Amino acid sequence: MNIQKVKELFLNKKILLPVLGGVVLLLILILFLLFSGSKTEPPFDLRAEARDYDKVNLTWLDESDGEEYNIYRSLSLKGDYEKIDTVEDRHYLDWGLEPETNYYYKVTLVKKEKESDFSSVVQVFTENVGEVRNLTVEEVGSSYVKLSWEGFRDSNGYVIYRTEDVNKPYSRVGSTNNAYYLDTELESDKTYYYAVSQIINGREGEYSNQHLEVKTEYYWFCGYAVSYEGELYNTINIGEQCWFSSNLNYPTATGSWCYNNDIENCSSYGRLYDFKTAVGEDKDICPEGWRVPTDDDFAKLEREMGVSEAEIISQEWRGGERSLGDKLKTEDYCSEIDDRFCGTVDLDIEMGGVREKDESFLYLGTRSFFWTSSSEEDFGWVRGFGREKAGVYRGLEDKEAGLFVRCIKK
Repeated sequence: MNIQKVKELFLNKKILLPVLGGVVLLLILILFLLFSGSKTEPPFDLRAEARDYDKVNLTWLDESDGEEYNIYRSLSLKGDYEKIDTVEDRHYLDWGLEPETNYYYKVTLVKKEKESDFSSVVQVFTENVGEVRNLTVEEVGSSYVKLSWEGFRDSNGYVIYRTEDVNKPYSRVGSTNNAYYLDTELESDKTYYYAVSQIINGREGEYSNQHLEVKTEYYWFCGYAVSYEGELYNTINIGEQCWFSSNLNYPTATGSWCYNNDIENCSSYGRLYDFKTAVGEDKDICPEGWRVPTDDDFAKLEREMGVSEAEIISQEWRGGERSLGDKLKTEDYCSEIDDRFCGTVDLDIEMGGVREKDESFLYLGTRSFFWTSSSEEDFGWVRGFGREKAGVYRGLEDKEAGLFVRCIKK
C-alpha cells in the first residue's frame, strides 16, 4: 500500500468516526426519551379500610406526581374490574356498598393523558350492619314509653326488643320505619330494658350497644281507660272500688264465645266465658293489676248501693226496691220507663244473654250474667241483671256455662 492511500484512509476515519458516534448517541437519546416518556409507573402501597357497613376508604402512594387516579372495583379477585371514579387526591371513599361483602380494588395513575398499569390488588370485607346509636327515652308514662334514636339514611326499618330482666333474653315487641317507637300497655311503676336493631338490605344488625333502662311512672287513677290486647276499657270508681265499665272482650283459644257465634255480638256485648277460662288456675283472664271480682266484691258494691246485709247474703233477685240493678244498667234496659235511678252509676250493664251448658244461647236483650271468682264445687257464684228486673240476681251457675266478666282493680 502506498503512503498516499494510507494517508487518505486515515483522514477519512478522522472525519467519519465523530459523525458516526454522534449519530449513535443521538439515537440512544431519542430512544431513552421515547421509552421514559411512555412509561408511567403505577401507584403503590394501596391500602383499604372498611368504615361502617357500607364504606371503604382507599389510600395509596406514587412516585410520578400523577395528575389523576382511576379507581377500579370488582367483587372477585380475578373478576372484571369496573372503573368507578377518577380523583385527583391520593385517597378515595367508596360508599353505598353492601354490608358483609368482599370487595377488590385496583388503582392506576394518569399523567399527560397516559394511564399506568394497575397497582397491586387490595381486598377488603365490609362490616356488618351498624348498630343503632343514641337510643334515648323521649317520654315515659304509667303505661307507655316513647323511644327515639339516630336514624340511618338507608335503613329499611328498625326492630324493638324489650325485657324485664337484663340478664334474660330480649323479646321482640314491635317494628317501625321511623326513628322512634311508642311502646304501650306497660305496667306502671315497673322497670323495662330496651334494645333496637336496624335492617338494611334485608339484613338485621346487632342490638344497639345501649341497653336502655326505663321505669314507668306510677300515675294512674280510676277513670282512666285501660288498654288490653287491642281493646280499650273505660273504668269507673264506685266507693273504694274501681271497675271496668264494659265487659271483657279478650279472645281465647277455647272456653269463650260470641253470642250465637257472631263476632258482632262480641263487639257489642263482650265475650262469654266458662268459669275455668275466666278464673284460670294460675291467673285469671283480666289484665295485670286487675282480677275477676269475688262474691264479696259484688257484696261490697251492693252495700255501697244501700242494700241491707240480709239481702246481700240471700239468693235470687235482691235490691229491687232500691233499684240496685237499674242503677248499674244502661238506660236502654230500665225496668220501668223514665226510671230516674236507671243508669246513674255508669257501670253500663247491658243485656248480652248467656251460653248454657248445653251450648244453646239464650236471653239476648233480656238477661246478662257475670262470673265471680268464688265457687262451690262444680258451680260458681254469679250476679245477674234483667231487663224487667230492678234488682240484682245472686246465685250459683254450672261452671261450664258461658257468662260475662267484669274486671276489678286489685
